[in-house]
Parts: sequence; C-alpha cells; structure tokens
Amino acid sequence: MKKISFEKSLAEATGQKTYPVTLKSQRTGNSYTTQAFDAEFVALGKPEKVEKILEDGSKSISYRYEIFDTVNDLGYRISAPSEVKTGAFTKLIFRQVTGGSTGNGYWMKAKSVEVPKKDIK
Repeated sequence: MKKISFEKSLAEATGQKTYPVTLKSQRTGNSYTTQAFDAEFVALGKPEKVEKILEDGSKSISYRYEIFDTVNDLGYRISAPSEVKTGAFTKLIFRQVTGGSTGNGYWMKAKSVEVPKKDIK
C-alpha cells in the first residue's frame, strides 16, 4: 500500500476527481475556495475520537477514520464531525473531503460520513 503525499494537488495526491467548494474559515471568518471530493472507502477499524479546545475556549469533537482506498491503493486518515459505528473493512462514504499538507504531514477533513445504502433487489 502506498502512502499519501501532498507534494501535489489534492486530486493528484489522492487520485480522486475534485470539485471547487467555497468554505468559511472558523478562525478568521473569511470565505475561501478550495478543492474537495466525495468517495467511498473501506474503514480499517473503529474511528478515534479527537477533542480539541478552540481559541474561544469551546470544545470541538471530531472522529478520525483510518481508511483504505481500494481503487488507488492508498491508505490515509480522514476526520469527520460524526461517529459511524464501524468494524474492520466497513464501507463508508465521505462527502466534501478537503485536505492539504502541514509542516509534519497532512490533514484531511470530511463534511460528513455515512454507511452506503444497501440495494434491495
């Protein structure tokens, strides 16, 4: 399995088709446009709960998912605002995933995460 690299754009790093989204910075309140994608991945276990104290003193809770992209043979982590009960190899759909590089790695965040609906035949 390859490791993700953000020396390129989000689309090049992940192999996903991206689209532009306009977001608002929680820190500054400014609007900005960036690239995002929607995709189905395989969760490699249960999500990790992440709690942060924000600048205004409030608490932020998110859930970090270790995922595997079977199409592009990539493994990485995506944070999402909600917890979906998963086990090993549970398929999940991540919506509006954004990300980029940091000084010592990368960050990826989804607007939402859900279990795919099952087709009834």
